[in-house]
Amino acid sequence: MRSRKKKWADPFILAHPELFPSVETLKLGSPSYLEIGCGKGDFLLQLAPKQPGSYLAIEKDHSVCAVAGRKALNAGISAISFLPLDFDDLLPKLLESGHRFRAIYINFPDPWPKLRHHKRRLTTAERLLSMAALLDEGGEIRFKTDNADLFAYSLEQAALAKLKVIKRDDDYEVGEDDALTEYEKQFRLYGIPIHYLALAKGEPNL
Repeated sequence: MRSRKKKWADPFILAHPELFPSVETLKLGSPSYLEIGCGKGDFLLQLAPKQPGSYLAIEKDHSVCAVAGRKALNAGISAISFLPLDFDDLLPKLLESGHRFRAIYINFPDPWPKLRHHKRRLTTAERLLSMAALLDEGGEIRFKTDNADLFAYSLEQAALAKLKVIKRDDDYEVGEDDALTEYEKQFRLYGIPIHYLALAKGEPNL
């Protein structure tokens, strides 16, 4: 669903470079974690306080990204940096920057159900390979969705990318090293099963 543009969003982003750095001024400690498509930030706002590290949240919708940043500011959480950019545009800059991540989170992305739109899915083999290039040694791509078709597609794409399946769960329960997203809370409330996949570099074992 397309969000309504908020007039205050861009001025807020400009006024808070400590929350919204440029790629060039971005500073991350170790370990570092990345969420692609952070939405309004609920996931990382829950995860960061219980899992020490540096967090980078990417959200291409400026208004939605500003909402997430404002939540972090109000909560006094300084471990999260936000970039209001598209992953495809950001990828070359991240690779050049040398930033690497212990985990990359993809939580409930747009399933783009029409066949002609599948190339827009975040879990194409090409994009998964790009994410794998951003992982630390031993790092993982962690993917959650309520959409069974997208999950099956993502497994196929992971195989094409020759990534190793660390964990697969078709009725996933949230672990200690995880947190709920805004959408996930609603899905679980209505008993909708959550599909989970953890991938790493290496030969596939599908």
